[in-house]
Amino acid sequence: MSMLERKLLRDLWSTKGQVVTIALVVASGVAAFCASLSTYESLRAMQADYYDRARFAQVFAAARRVPSSVEPVLLALPGVVDAQTTLSYDVLLTRDDVLEPMIARIHALPPQGEPRLNRLTLMAGRWPDALGGGRGDEVLVNESFAKARRIVPGDAVEVLLNGKRERLVVAGIVLSPEYIFAVHPGGGDDRSFGIFW
Repeated sequence: MSMLERKLLRDLWSTKGQVVTIALVVASGVAAFCASLSTYESLRAMQADYYDRARFAQVFAAARRVPSSVEPVLLALPGVVDAQTTLSYDVLLTRDDVLEPMIARIHALPPQGEPRLNRLTLMAGRWPDALGGGRGDEVLVNESFAKARRIVPGDAVEVLLNGKRERLVVAGIVLSPEYIFAVHPGGGDDRSFGIFW
């Protein structure tokens, strides 16, 4: 053993507390990195599973005044497995306890049953009676807006629809793969922009 190696060992022995501390810090850093990679992979797998179960659409297109006969044409395109057209529009939303302006994006539900694509997950309440051919004034609202505005099933909201006020009753609160984070193009947050079905 050379003199330099002996000196190195003596120096390490005299600073053994610091050496052990540094080794523990490096080990904990490596462990945290491995844990974060594992968590990331787990989150990616959960996201893919949720999108698969909810039949999250891969392509979205917006247009004005498109006839319903377009859906079969879209289904005939190569590579298209499923397509669904729906009516969607933005309206002003009012509540007695809220002074600032709010915007609601309203999506039409299919006449019978739930949407084939971008399926909704019911978190509270129930599905609107309109799905069974009943009342047409019941709606579903996205969970983040409902939490921000403390909306619960049974609450009523008013919208300015086609130039007149319409009263809508919240039947249920839902999650949608299409609106994990809902933001209006004009800006806003969960308190000023809600999604309704």
